[in-house]
Amino acid sequence: MKKHDVRGYYEDDNPISRLIYFGAIFENNKGYRNMEWENTEDACRSYKAYPAYEEACWNIIERKDKKGCRIASGEKLLSADLMNGWHLPLKIYLRIEGRGYGTLYSELNKYKGEDPIYFLQKKSRRDNLKLAESVMGFLESVYTVGNMITTGTARGENPGGNGYDGYDYKLWKINMRFKESPRAGNIGTAFFDRYGKSGWEAFITGHYLEGYVDADCEKVIRIRDNERVDINEDKFEGLIDDDDQLLQYFKKVTELIDERTARIYGEK
Repeated sequence: MKKHDVRGYYEDDNPISRLIYFGAIFENNKGYRNMEWENTEDACRSYKAYPAYEEACWNIIERKDKKGCRIASGEKLLSADLMNGWHLPLKIYLRIEGRGYGTLYSELNKYKGEDPIYFLQKKSRRDNLKLAESVMGFLESVYTVGNMITTGTARGENPGGNGYDGYDYKLWKINMRFKESPRAGNIGTAFFDRYGKSGWEAFITGHYLEGYVDADCEKVIRIRDNERVDINEDKFEGLIDDDDQLLQYFKKVTELIDERTARIYGEK
């Protein structure tokens, strides 16, 4: 298990075992069944680990209508979220087609403790060792502090779901909210309430996201030059058989996650 993993102790530190253990559809003694880990009290408590996060001082409250918890300050509510999700990238690597995650969880549940690199190569039908190692590195980083971010909780404030499992699209969407009126369409008010319309740079620096934007703190750095990677079955379809592009993706996002973790803890 990598340093600063936010899920806490688990007897098996193998990243694939941990994905299964904390998966939304698997029974475990944490009671996470049918609830994403990001909505748990443990996820909210992970913000207590951020040395300079404003949210570290916020309260943790139960959600009113659903399982799980939120981070709260007065009437302001925020949700724990992953910068880079793992479901869709892993589906693409494992060549799992179609919507939904049922097949992905079924395949992961077949893991019986064998060498994880061998398991990834066998399940993906890819012999590329460097690619399998890069996927493993990503899975070891995906639940570390550097991959966590707060988002609004109202409809339209949390850029999640299909198409938002990549940081570049997620941050681009948040940036658009700073540039538009908070009342425009489905744009939420959480970030406007905290930072104001000109507060994009304060949002970036306050959340250690400098590595994700250019020197002017204006443009979100894309994973691949001249192409935003909307990581969903439609936009990512051409990468299913492109090992080199997949290798670039997993290496890039893992590097950004690990560098952000180091900045948050003053290690870089």
